[in-house]
Amino acid sequence: MKKFNSKSEAFASQNFNPDDVKITGVPERHLKAAHAFINLCIAHDAVNPEFEPDYSDYRQDKYENIFEPGSPSGVGFSCSGCDRWNAGSLVGARLVSESREAGKHVAEICHEDYKEMMVYQRKIQTK
Repeated sequence: MKKFNSKSEAFASQNFNPDDVKITGVPERHLKAAHAFINLCIAHDAVNPEFEPDYSDYRQDKYENIFEPGSPSGVGFSCSGCDRWNAGSLVGARLVSESREAGKHVAEICHEDYKEMMVYQRKIQTK
């Protein structure tokens, strides 16, 4: 696990500039979530540089951050923990970490990206 003082520092370690990301063909209401997901992928790579999840190895632990949104607006959005799992396909490999500490570190430096990706207040269309 590598620790960083900020998300920017983690991005720099991966030669990543989030301003260079261009996403097209996605409804405007989902663009911020798409950008946040990319940021989280890069942060996980930076924090877990020597970890490669092996889904054929059920003994290898993989840690996924778990959040509690609090309300649809995201008020009170907080990391409630980092859960360990060892099943074959419960979560995707991009957002898992090698340890609880690594997962929590990503959650600390990318809190707003998790919130942007996970909290969505869908507008109901009227007929």
